Amino acid sequence: MLILKFYLLLKNGKIKTLLEFRFHCAVNGNSSEVLVSFLRRLFGVTTTDYELKALVSSRMLEPFTQFDAATHVICDLDKTYLETEFESWIKMAKIPFESPHDKITVPGASEVLEMVRWGGDPRSSPAPRSGIHFVSSSPPQLRLALDGKLTLDHLEWSSDTFKNQGYNLRMGRIDLLRHHIGYKTKAILDIVTRLPAGSQVILIGDNAEYDAFIYTGVRLFLERRISIAGLRDWLRGARVEDSVIAQVVSADIEVPGDIKVAGIFIRSVVGYSGSFVSRLEGTWSQFDHWAQVAWSLMKLGIINSTALPGVIRAFHNLHGIPLAHLRWCLYKALSDENLIAELRRAAEATLAGISAVGASGPSRRMLSWEFDMGMEKSLDVITSIDAKADASQWYQSVERARTERKQRRSRR
Repeated sequence: MLILKFYLLLKNGKIKTLLEFRFHCAVNGNSSEVLVSFLRRLFGVTTTDYELKALVSSRMLEPFTQFDAATHVICDLDKTYLETEFESWIKMAKIPFESPHDKITVPGASEVLEMVRWGGDPRSSPAPRSGIHFVSSSPPQLRLALDGKLTLDHLEWSSDTFKNQGYNLRMGRIDLLRHHIGYKTKAILDIVTRLPAGSQVILIGDNAEYDAFIYTGVRLFLERRISIAGLRDWLRGARVEDSVIAQVVSADIEVPGDIKVAGIFIRSVVGYSGSFVSRLEGTWSQFDHWAQVAWSLMKLGIINSTALPGVIRAFHNLHGIPLAHLRWCLYKALSDENLIAELRRAAEATLAGISAVGASGPSRRMLSWEFDMGMEKSLDVITSIDAKADASQWYQSVERARTERKQRRSRR
């Protein structure tokens, strides 16, 4: 029936390409997987021919080993670092044609990553202390624009990885254009396996796609909570094909010793539900503003507490956060009895400094967020991980949320 439907739509001029047919099916709640499978067989393209490494377009800009036992940030690009719209094919088509000046940085993202890079104020550090790695599901044609944008943002980075969507098109894998789990897991593992022993990793993404799911699977593996077989089952639960899984998690994969995941931070993007069904929900930090990430990294000692006045100044002067709200955040954070002494002194001194420059008026909560994002649930409380079952439950709930979101948009 789908093949007949494709033929009739093509004949009547309502669609011109298979890509348009797939979009038509998505909008109308149908599946085009049967047709895609048929066309792959028609043109002699099989899933066993698929080489995942051809999809991973990575570039290393500096040796990862120059940071001995240091922190490495692996950061998503679209909707995490850049305000990117990809809710429709039309919006996606515009992305490659945007110049660096057209791209908008998420408020605070560049400042926070720069502080991580240098451990605090760049002027007080003789050399960078951390690696920054961007892993994006966008095509590599955006690399030139990214170079320009990060240069405008005064941000240095260690590597970038893009998804070679042209390979999917050549292989007739239209069904994998929006399925990033296998690709992104491999891209992250390719980075982690090159790090020096003792390094700690921070994973930053958003809730618009599957970042929390992907990062959690990687974390479970790096922390030895699941084995190689367990990671394969995790990907299987997300409907990644066995032939692809074998390329993501090879039998001889080796992770350097004592690699630690210091934190997972997931940005809450407006219009995307963060609600899903998973026992693992809450084992990462969900943030509304990069100011919260900065505070958390100061608590972890990754950003020096002396950078706090500069953070407050940047978020107020450059990003328009009311000073009254920032003062309220500091007062609220100081109520934490477990706050480390160094950060407490920095917060108290910053409050005094704000008053000294004539910033008067009451402190009050003006925005929905505060510095502390609440306690993360420890993975230790989850006594056993059934990788395939846990992944399948989570993946299916995200898929349901995506379908509901598409249906809401189509009714507008």
